[in-house]
Amino acid sequence: MSKKLLVFCLVFIVGLLSYSCSAVTKTQVQYIEKEVFVKCPAVDIPKTKREDYFQDIDKLSYPEKLLRILKYALALEIERDALREHLEICTENSDTKTRLAETSLNE
Repeated sequence: MSKKLLVFCLVFIVGLLSYSCSAVTKTQVQYIEKEVFVKCPAVDIPKTKREDYFQDIDKLSYPEKLLRILKYALALEIERDALREHLEICTENSDTKTRLAETSLNE
């Protein structure tokens, strides 16, 4: 009887230890996803106005129309580059006010 009791206690202890060890090692990693809003100082980038370039375009010759369209495309590209530069500066450094002062956007 003492052998049966000893085996029962041994099996019980081993089972209890294995259950407690498995409960401790089965921790799950939980990822928390949040939207992060970056606060940047407002920069006055002039908007490219389409009306300024396409006003009275019907009266122009074909080469003059092409020249106006190219000037409009260049103005849009300059505006886009300025916005991208501002966005890069805002996201790469938390101290955006000092970084913004070093760029050409505040001219």
